[in-house]
Order: sequence, then C-alpha cells, then structure tokens
Amino acid sequence: MSYKQLDSVYKIKNLNSFYKSIYERLHNNMASFIGPLKTKITFSAIISYADPNNPNQLWVNPASHNVMELYKETHLLVENLLDADFYDYVVLYYQNGNKVKRDCNICYYALQGGGDTIKDVYKREIKLGKHFCLAIVDSDKKYPDGECGQTSKGLESIHAAEIPFNCRYYRMQDVSEIENLIPISVIKLCGNLASNSVFKYNLPLEFFSFVDMKKGFAFCDINNDRMYNYFGNFFSTNAKLREDFKICVECISDNNNRYCINEDIRNKCRKITFVMRPFGANLLANLLNNKNCIAKFKNIKMWDLSSEQQKEWNEIGKMIFEWCCCAKRTLRV
Repeated sequence: MSYKQLDSVYKIKNLNSFYKSIYERLHNNMASFIGPLKTKITFSAIISYADPNNPNQLWVNPASHNVMELYKETHLLVENLLDADFYDYVVLYYQNGNKVKRDCNICYYALQGGGDTIKDVYKREIKLGKHFCLAIVDSDKKYPDGECGQTSKGLESIHAAEIPFNCRYYRMQDVSEIENLIPISVIKLCGNLASNSVFKYNLPLEFFSFVDMKKGFAFCDINNDRMYNYFGNFFSTNAKLREDFKICVECISDNNNRYCINEDIRNKCRKITFVMRPFGANLLANLLNNKNCIAKFKNIKMWDLSSEQQKEWNEIGKMIFEWCCCAKRTLRV
C-alpha cells in the first residue's frame, strides 16, 4: 500500500477504531522513515553503461539475468559461520562512525566456505546467478609484504576469470586473518586470556596484526629476512622483549644467530621461545560467548583498534553495509 493510499484509508470516518489506529501508525511511521531515507539513498535501474568493469555501477539486464532473485538477501560468504557473527559488530562500528545506524539495517544469509572450499562456493554463486554474494577472506600473510595464502589466491583467480556482476570479494590487506581483527581490549576481558605472557611486554597494538593468535607466536617462527626485519622493529624498541629474544641453542649455528630456517628444529623449539602463547583455536567463539566481551564489541572505539585494524574494520564494514543494507523495520503489525 502506498503512502497516499494509507493517508486516505486512515481518514475514513466509519473505519473501526482498532484498524484505524493501525493504519495511522503505519502512515506516521512511513512518513518518518521515508523523509530522512530518501535524502541518503538513490534507487536506480541501470540497463546498460559504457564500462562494464566499473565497480561503482551495477548492470542488471532483465533479459540476460532473469533468474536473479533481487528480493532475496545478499549471501555473505565467510570461512567460518562464526565470522559472520563477528562482522555484525564490525558493521555496527562502521554504521556508528558514519551515522547511518538509525535509518538503515543490514540483512544477509551467511554461507560457510571452509578454507579452500570457499572458492568452490563462490564459483557456484556465480554460476547460479540468483543472488548477490559478498565473500570475505583472510590474507594469511606472515608480515605486511608477505605472500598471500592459497585460499585468497584461489578466490581471486576465479573472480578474475568470471568478472561476475553479482559477486564481489574482499581480501584482508593489513592483517593476516580474522583473529587479528579482534581488539586486544576485548581479549583481556575473557577469563585467563588476560594472563597471556605477551601482555607483560606492553607491545603496541600493531604487533598483533600478523602473529598467529590461535597457535601463538615464538621467536623460532621467524624464518626469513623480511619477517626478521619486520618483527625486529618491535624488538629494537622494547628492552624487555630484546632481553628475552634468545634464539634456541640448536638454531644458533643454523643462520648466524638471526633466525631458524630448519623447520624440524623450529617446530621442536617453539614451546621454549614463545613471545605470545596460543589463545587457542576457539578464540573467536569464546569471545562471542562472553557477556563482557559482547558488551565491549558493541561499543568499540577508534582507540581500541590499531591503525591496521581501523583500516580493515572501516573497509569491511563499508563493504558489508553496501552489499547488505536494507530498510530498517520499525513497526510490526
């Protein structure tokens, strides 16, 4: 029913008072919703345009894409379904920062890719062509200019080959994986996690961008010059860390006291060279089931995040909002 029709219906004199109150509430809520919303969102039907590779425009040709279910929510493709729960808070952070929380909401259907299989699910979404699909993957880099992992590479190759109009992916740039997006202030609220040995060093938040939060980080994990130089910046400015930075005896002859390049020795010596002990494979699940952590997730401030996390939270939040935004329901009858 249109706004004009509602305006006429609720003014009918002989209308039952109960139904009249319902129509009046619908009328008033529609007015308060449409007013601010139409100044922020423009709806357009684009039949064709000059550059099909322009990511700022969407081409939906009714003739060739007649199976597209435009009325369905976007599919949010993640490596683990818990990731989607975490991204809800990332989007909330973005909405609060851009003051769009009141007028719009997000709606999506989460799909699990499960590591390398995410590329197969993504390819199927392209082939079906029924839904909009946004995939978010880890970079799996070990340091800023490190090589990306096979999961993101596989997804990237499929996207480049297909150039789908209905699918988009985002690969993290400034962190290794989703656990590196978790604010340290949240982790410290969860039970014995706050007693992890890493916190005695008072390291800057940036240190946690490329360490393995689940398996931990040890001196013996450093295995090449670029990784050594990157983490060496943290060691050189932290006296306590520099004092404890002693490569295990078995590795000394391996590479002139710099780092261990023998994988067998490195795996054996990890336990005695930990800078950060493992937070465990269930780190994200534990935080998402903790009331104190949930309360903090809902109220993350800029200063809770490292500079790398700020970039990622804003970029991921923006992308999910753009692909999954919808009208916010204000009234249930």
